[in-house]
Amino acid sequence: MSHFPYLKYEIIDTCKRANTNADENLSSVTYLAYDQKDNNKTKYALKIVDLEKLTNLSDFIKDILWYKQLNHYNLMSLRDCFLIDTKLHLVKPYASFGSCADLLCSHPFGIRESLIAHIMWQILQALRYLQDRHTVHRAITSKHIFIYDDGRVLLDHFSHCISMISPYDGKLRRHIHDFTDDLKDEILYLAPEIIFQNADGYNFKSDVYSLGMVACELANGSNTYVDMPFGNLSMLYAKMQGSEPILLDQTQLTDEMIALSDDNSSAYVDEIRKRRYSKEFHSFVKCCVSTQLESRYSVDELLSHPFLKYLKKISGDPQLIADDMAKILGFYEQPQSTTAGTNIDRTIGGILKTPSLNENLIPANSSPKPSDPIEIIEPLDENLFLSDSFDFNKLTTITQRLNSVESQPLTIDHLYPLAKNFTSKQSKRCKECDHNVLKPEPSPKLIKFKLHQMALFFIPEVRIWHHPAWSFDDNNPCIISVINQVDEKTLIKLYTLDEIRQENDENNSELIERIGQLDENTLTSILTFPIEKERSVQLHPHVEPNDVDTKINDELRQNDPKDLVIHRKFAKLAIRCFVKIKNSDVKRVQAAFVIEHRVVGISSIVSTPTTANSNPNAKNIRHIILIDFGSIDEPALPLHSALV
Repeated sequence: MSHFPYLKYEIIDTCKRANTNADENLSSVTYLAYDQKDNNKTKYALKIVDLEKLTNLSDFIKDILWYKQLNHYNLMSLRDCFLIDTKLHLVKPYASFGSCADLLCSHPFGIRESLIAHIMWQILQALRYLQDRHTVHRAITSKHIFIYDDGRVLLDHFSHCISMISPYDGKLRRHIHDFTDDLKDEILYLAPEIIFQNADGYNFKSDVYSLGMVACELANGSNTYVDMPFGNLSMLYAKMQGSEPILLDQTQLTDEMIALSDDNSSAYVDEIRKRRYSKEFHSFVKCCVSTQLESRYSVDELLSHPFLKYLKKISGDPQLIADDMAKILGFYEQPQSTTAGTNIDRTIGGILKTPSLNENLIPANSSPKPSDPIEIIEPLDENLFLSDSFDFNKLTTITQRLNSVESQPLTIDHLYPLAKNFTSKQSKRCKECDHNVLKPEPSPKLIKFKLHQMALFFIPEVRIWHHPAWSFDDNNPCIISVINQVDEKTLIKLYTLDEIRQENDENNSELIERIGQLDENTLTSILTFPIEKERSVQLHPHVEPNDVDTKINDELRQNDPKDLVIHRKFAKLAIRCFVKIKNSDVKRVQAAFVIEHRVVGISSIVSTPTTANSNPNAKNIRHIILIDFGSIDEPALPLHSALV
């Protein structure tokens, strides 16, 4: 390196990248430059970072240290690094095609399957290199994968990398549990086990999940969990429920997707109708994004997957891979801009000069669009504002109504789910040795706190175990299962919708109103139970059973109403019910009932006065359970294996 490295590089143009962090845009800018001593005029990406504006210097230093440790054909390298005043200059190879996120900006419906296969193959080579060095990347996203015109694909951004070797004793760990606040920027791509933050931890397979998310994004045109109705909370709930991204092609297109499409999405639906991805590609994605670690493939298993069979065949000759990749990239090559020359020669005496604001290009046709004349605008109804009860703040927006298609509420007090006070888990102690087995989470801002409040941990789980071939004239016998989700015994009560309507209780007014909305817009069938009243059943705690629990389970089985409960195994029950279809025009069988259960082990953050005899840590709550049995033409669902 020369004594004055800044004299070597000359800026050509400003590089703009898609999906960059807001803090990164404020603290750094990237230019296209070349080395003046290089006769071939090889282009480089010159990133200038203002250290005074950098909000997280430790992660930035960690990123540079990883550049020094790693050296692989498919990992981004750092060619040069020097400091001028408070501005740090980083020189990297220039990716003419930009990142995968840049590629999706110009091709919003997705890119070709053959190009995705090349990207996956090369990133897997980088992951195998990292895995051999016991390193987890944790930031595999579309904006961190760069494509070069010679066919190379490079993985960048190492500030989130973590070693599987313990810094305390130097031993190799099978799982790690580290989670920092900086990972929230990549949360859409993170594996469920990283988000759970449970005792099982995560390992190298978490990078495989992120790679599968990128594959889906490249094929579909956007991330599966982006722009969900309730933001990241909806994404967290979906991943906890076992949601797995899929490839959208003609084999996955449903009538519901076509019905919900509008003018803005109709072109995308037409594109889905045209394309058909191979079975190998569908299988590859499923092997990557499985929420169960046992089912998710490792890096070595993915390299032998049939989806990458052709690339594995020619992997012995790097030139063949580069030529094949360059041939595919020819389809995505963009013509060079004729205005690029206006940003050239921004150097004074060989010293870099940052372009000022007055050097920005102003479009020739920058005149504003004329406004519409007031005569053609339809006036609002004057009576709309005369009512004393009218309040703009209580009206729902169009987006909020579309997110609740079934009811489309006019005011915010009818939105679902309704706003409730946060509750926090209390600490629990072991019954034998009295040590803490669950620590309290008092801060509502923590992700772990929000996960603890999800219904998955408190509400009994209901599943369909059997239904017959549907008949319009008879009561169709069905079997559903109810599973206790808490580690306390729970008493559940089952009600039909008509029984809730007949109760003269003001506390049920909101529940009755929601039943009316469902009955009017959604329900096509009536669900009843074989016994009329006293449908109360005790659920065993959701714990690892022992000999005492086996005896309790046998006692509970003796007390079960035989016509209602047909199977019991600890925290799991099988319940018989009947479904009566309302009329012969029904296309889908949808029915509902109400379940009441007691929730134990939560307490409100906002302290409320309670009586001396009341238990603030337990309360009875009711839920409407909506069951979608599927199409009326579906064949009978065979009996569950536990009932055979």
